[in-house]
Amino acid sequence: MAAARAGIAAYVPGPMKLFGRGFRPFFLLASAHAVVFVPIWLCVVLGWIAPPKWLWLTVWHAHEMIFGFCAAAIAGFLLTAVPNWTGTTAIAGRRLAVLAALWLAGRVMMAFAGQVPWFAAAVDLAFLPMFALAIGPPIY
Repeated sequence: MAAARAGIAAYVPGPMKLFGRGFRPFFLLASAHAVVFVPIWLCVVLGWIAPPKWLWLTVWHAHEMIFGFCAAAIAGFLLTAVPNWTGTTAIAGRRLAVLAALWLAGRVMMAFAGQVPWFAAAVDLAFLPMFALAIGPPIY
């Protein structure tokens, strides 16, 4: 029965196919984050790009590792594992797309954190509570 429910949630037609399972967008986002930010980080460390004046380099690096790469990787894993562990329907489609967009908005807002720090922090920090609300009920 649980496998049938998980199979139904996995079928998302058309362009939303990316959002058929939790690992698809979040593992893609985690790997894209690494592909984009490692060269940027190297350019900043080598002095080819000026670092953001509002954030220390080590703090920026730690923040992007925790809230960027690791949050996406953990979200992808848990959005796939929780339905298997609990026998519930996987989060898919628009709900998953909204979670992925919220994660991505947090990454984008880091570029504007020097101008609008409170708004950037609110957007960036909103992902983890929303993610917890998404996976909490099946675990409970």
